[in-house]
Amino acid sequence: MSQKIQWRTVTISHHAIMNDAFVGVLDALGAEGIQEFDALTKAPDGLELSDDEAIIIATFPKRDALERDVMMQLLDVSKHFPNTPTPELVWADLENQDWTATFKESWTAEHFVEDYWVVPSWDKNGFPEGSKPIYIDPEMAFGTGQHPTTRLCASAMIRQIQTATPKAMLDVGTGTGILSFIAADLGIPTIHGIDNDPLAVQAAINNTKDNIHHTGVEIDFWQDWKRAGLYDFVVVNIISEILIELAEHVAKHTAPGGRLILSGMLSHQVESVKHTYEGCGFQFFNQATGDGDWNSLEGQKES
Repeated sequence: MSQKIQWRTVTISHHAIMNDAFVGVLDALGAEGIQEFDALTKAPDGLELSDDEAIIIATFPKRDALERDVMMQLLDVSKHFPNTPTPELVWADLENQDWTATFKESWTAEHFVEDYWVVPSWDKNGFPEGSKPIYIDPEMAFGTGQHPTTRLCASAMIRQIQTATPKAMLDVGTGTGILSFIAADLGIPTIHGIDNDPLAVQAAINNTKDNIHHTGVEIDFWQDWKRAGLYDFVVVNIISEILIELAEHVAKHTAPGGRLILSGMLSHQVESVKHTYEGCGFQFFNQATGDGDWNSLEGQKES
């Protein structure tokens, strides 16, 4: 007798600009696993995606009205992205299996930035000799660090830390903790990461044991701002709407003269983010554009 199907997967084809917002909706609706694919990552079945295309595969416990709830929420979010095609959803049953093991079989080490490689925590030999591994167990829900905004943040962060090592860093939107682990490798002694998703915080905590190689490094991850102090280096990697919402929080926890890196903006969103943070006492001295029209800003708080 066959075992009863307990899982449903949905494959969502959509414009890449909506990806982060869709991931947030799927997570809030109870997705147990989320895989993201775009032009820079390996698409399923060898499919090649353009810069404007993205695919999400989400896995849910089977329940009544699941398909309706997901469709309604995604369409509601889509209204905030005019002139983009309607997302396409394809549902399927998933037989009972260890789909975490299936995911692990499909992900291998990938080059990140400079000498750093993002390496699966279960494959500690899958990277070139002489490179610097960042071991990650994404637990399927938080990506493997290959989004252009994370790369932009990392490149700016490495350059700034090599110029002058900060005393304390705040990593906002930390996800799996990749940026924090690079900061630790570069010698920042105190690093705190914040993410509003408790599962992301737990994933970052779990990844810490494989990535802290220096004695004397204090690193911790939280879900809210209550434990945050004052930092001379702040990195925020979140979509533009949230960047704007968090501007006053970021300003409150950035020391006078402290340096700031923002990422998560498309080109047409940069000016509104920049204007908001300038109103909170920051001045910007560099802007970079990466793949997919994503941008980062580098600045400093007034002394």
